[in-house]
Amino acid sequence: METERSAKLTRSGHFFRFWMPYLFQKIEVDGVKWAFLPLNRNYKPLGVVTREHVDYREFAQSHGVKFPRDPAKLIAVWNTISDDGTQLWLYEDNPRSRVDYFQRLDRLMSLSLPVLYLKAR
Repeated sequence: METERSAKLTRSGHFFRFWMPYLFQKIEVDGVKWAFLPLNRNYKPLGVVTREHVDYREFAQSHGVKFPRDPAKLIAVWNTISDDGTQLWLYEDNPRSRVDYFQRLDRLMSLSLPVLYLKAR
């Protein structure tokens, strides 16, 4: 994807801003070591468009993702990783970081890892 086109992806109101993962945020879930919540560009769970504060714990069971090992160690997936590995970004505000977004997202989704949504017990 060219830079000009990738710049348009996060404009106000564009579906990409609300429905595509921007960041995977580590969350606490009993018995799950590598539980993450995929967040949109507004730091809300995917699909949430409200400007109101949301409690990530309320979305853990419906939106949370369980990785079988540390996802920060996945090669050629993340654009940026926080120092403590609790936040994994797929892109930044710089449009160039979105040029290869879909290739990196494809790598994440096509890994032979069983990436599973957490289910309510």
